Amino acid sequence: MTAHPLKNEDGDLFNMAMSLSMTALKMNILKIPASASAGVKTTKDAMKKGKIFCTLPSRRNGALSSPHSFGMTRNYIIVAEHPYFICTSKVLSSLVKGTTISEWFEWHPEDKCVFYVIEKATGKILKTDYITEDPFYFMHFINCYEEDEQV
Repeated sequence: MTAHPLKNEDGDLFNMAMSLSMTALKMNILKIPASASAGVKTTKDAMKKGKIFCTLPSRRNGALSSPHSFGMTRNYIIVAEHPYFICTSKVLSSLVKGTTISEWFEWHPEDKCVFYVIEKATGKILKTDYITEDPFYFMHFINCYEEDEQV
């Protein structure tokens, strides 16, 4: 999960988690309800009622971008998939070789950065083409907002 879950106006939490399996690598947006109307009385209740809200498949076979944070506005969630990937074969080999986490990563500047915009009302990924001209890596989102019908 990311280090920085975000709280919606109604108290629900959103966070990101990676899903690693033999068939696919995905980034998942998780929604964890906090309201009493959802039957949540304790933190344990909230976690049990948490669901995968949206799934973003990885652009690169055998590797997954590793976001540290994501952005959120009143109506949208913004995810940046940067070209700094965790290579799953390196993760698996570390179980045998005992390598460090820093050795799991690969920089692929040709992949640039892709931004995904997700509707909070539906979990639908909007069809957009937000691809940067230059690749970059960053840790934190700040100041995500909507103005004049733009994110």
